[in-house]
Amino acid sequence: MFYDQLIKLCNERGIKPTPLVKSLGMSTGSIKNWKDGTLPNGEALMRFSEFFDVSIDYLVYGKNKEKEISAEDIEWLDLIHKLPNDAQAEFRAEMKGYLKAYYKTISEAYNIKQAK
Repeated sequence: MFYDQLIKLCNERGIKPTPLVKSLGMSTGSIKNWKDGTLPNGEALMRFSEFFDVSIDYLVYGKNKEKEISAEDIEWLDLIHKLPNDAQAEFRAEMKGYLKAYYKTISEAYNIKQAK
């Protein structure tokens, strides 16, 4: 997967992989290993990540692993951000309190079921 991503990113930018690898201070012999499925070391991944301005997840998996935000979540965030700052702070505090109580209730219910 890494090799495919490297080639894709190079093609998108009109760059040849071999000169890029050399310019980043790596051995061009590594390219064959990557083509065979070996991942670069962490330092190399960081260099590619910085050069292409993409996440390491994108380099390794082909996509960012961050969860996409749904349209409904975007709507909620938009509504919250329309509130005045003091109301936003109050809403966040209320939601945190509600969620802590909810998770505590769920946890306690789970512990009771486990004990039986």
